[in-house]
Amino acid sequence: MVGFDTMFKLGYKSEEQRKKEAEAYNAKQFPYGEKQREKLLSFLKELLPRFDEEISVYQYLVCKDMTGSWKDQNYDRKKIDQIADSLKFTLKKKNRDDLYLYLALCEADLSIDEKLDYPDIEALKERAEELKKI
Repeated sequence: MVGFDTMFKLGYKSEEQRKKEAEAYNAKQFPYGEKQREKLLSFLKELLPRFDEEISVYQYLVCKDMTGSWKDQNYDRKKIDQIADSLKFTLKKKNRDDLYLYLALCEADLSIDEKLDYPDIEALKERAEELKKI
């Protein structure tokens, strides 16, 4: 039986703590709220032929966390490979091209404001093709 002291050492968090952390994370990832999240979901559904909401959102957020932490938003092969390595367990080899769609969407998402003026789907696909050539 696990005692309370062990649970706290292992990182036990109350329901309230987990909820606060989730809200803070969502506020960081979607600073313009639920509308932004819904818009990103619709882009992911349209861009990814094998869309699975849980996996696709996870992969997108990993990309966004990594690209958002870079001071320089210019991609090079090393940065793209770092993201691919982070996603190796969920991004199958046959879906490797999805990585470039995620990157194009991250790039667009990091440059928008509260108006949520994202590029259209074709522009995102074109940017993904450009990123493949890096």
